[in-house]
Amino acid sequence: MRKIVKYYILIILIISKLSGQNRKTDSIYNCLKSSKQDSNKVKLLNLMGWEVSYFDLDSGLKYAFQGLSLAKQINFQNSNGDLCNTIGAIYSDQGNYGEAFSYLKLGLENCERYPDVYVEGSLNNSLGMLFQRKKEYNKAIKYYYKAIEAYQKNRLSTPVNTMYGNLAGVFELNNQLDSALIYVNKSIEYNLKLKYKKKLAYNYVNASEIHYYLGNFDKAGRFADLAMNIARQEDDNFLLIHTLIHKGHALNKANRFDESIIVLSEAINLAKNSGEIEVLKTGSKYLSESFIGRKDYKKALELQLDYQFYKDSLFNSENNKIIKELEAKYEVDKKQKENELLQAKNELSTAEIKRQQMFSYIILIGLIMVSALSFFIFNGLKRQRKANLIISSQKIEVEKQKQKIEEHQKEIVDSINYAKKIQEAMLPADSYLKKHIKNKNP
Repeated sequence: MRKIVKYYILIILIISKLSGQNRKTDSIYNCLKSSKQDSNKVKLLNLMGWEVSYFDLDSGLKYAFQGLSLAKQINFQNSNGDLCNTIGAIYSDQGNYGEAFSYLKLGLENCERYPDVYVEGSLNNSLGMLFQRKKEYNKAIKYYYKAIEAYQKNRLSTPVNTMYGNLAGVFELNNQLDSALIYVNKSIEYNLKLKYKKKLAYNYVNASEIHYYLGNFDKAGRFADLAMNIARQEDDNFLLIHTLIHKGHALNKANRFDESIIVLSEAINLAKNSGEIEVLKTGSKYLSESFIGRKDYKKALELQLDYQFYKDSLFNSENNKIIKELEAKYEVDKKQKENELLQAKNELSTAEIKRQQMFSYIILIGLIMVSALSFFIFNGLKRQRKANLIISSQKIEVEKQKQKIEEHQKEIVDSINYAKKIQEAMLPADSYLKKHIKNKNP
């Protein structure tokens, strides 16, 4: 019966843990559907890639590469640094450190051409996190320092403070606990000054961890108390649960078993309400150790069995997480295909409009050409008709002149003939003349 109840609680925890994951991406997606192919869409694709990568690294990478492609298409090169940071960070999350390093360095090269100190700082921070994951802590420290240098160029104090926290973490991992404390104290000083309570609480948790590793269990407990006070004031159960677990473990190491049991029991009860299965596992283990310290072996055994149960159930939780991730991938892919279909329809509509415009232009140009040709033909015919009228008029005039000349010529010929007849009538005949002219000659 006890085991059935545990499984029932576990199912409730899993359901509550996996609900309401995609609200922000839905909002960005809706903006993407109505956006034009411009610089704003590049920024939306980059933001979508970053947000989607929290639950689907492959789809996040796909969106970021779409942004990079569009930026190249519209010649919006000054966004490449930010896009390269998103791509590099996702590759780093995937464990593909070679590709991650290449894109992050490419982003830094872009920042040399298009200076942006915030993006430069972000790229160096991502490189620091990459080398921290590879456990190359000295390189990680180098890039965190470079990020601080970039942010300080424009006096960007908030990201500088974030770098202090990152440096504290990597120094702690590198077992340079004194250096870790220096940067935790710097971050505490900054957050106290600006009254950033939640960030201050995480500083206190970090300081508590460092003192725990240094063996200063009392100091670790005091810093944990400071963090818990803020968590209760801010009603931040996540922070409160993890701080309680940390403090309970520190109290256990200080052999303060009764206090440890009280603190760890509270953490477990809160974890059951919030769905923190990992906390239930860890809390059960630490609480079992506390009961061993009190020599209450029966309770310790029960808690050890709880620990084993939650440990085994994490496998089922991971399976559910994988199913949820696949569902999220399906949703993202579905939305992306819808977006591509909508984009294709828009492109088709644009092409159809352009085709219709081109057809209209051709018809208009054809009408203009026909009108111009008609004008020239009509004008030519008009000139030809006028020329024909002139020629006809000239022909009639020529005919008249010809007729007059012919009549005048006839009159002249008639006059000549008439004169000839008169002459012939007045003169003797040829035979008479020949006869008398001949007789006179000796």
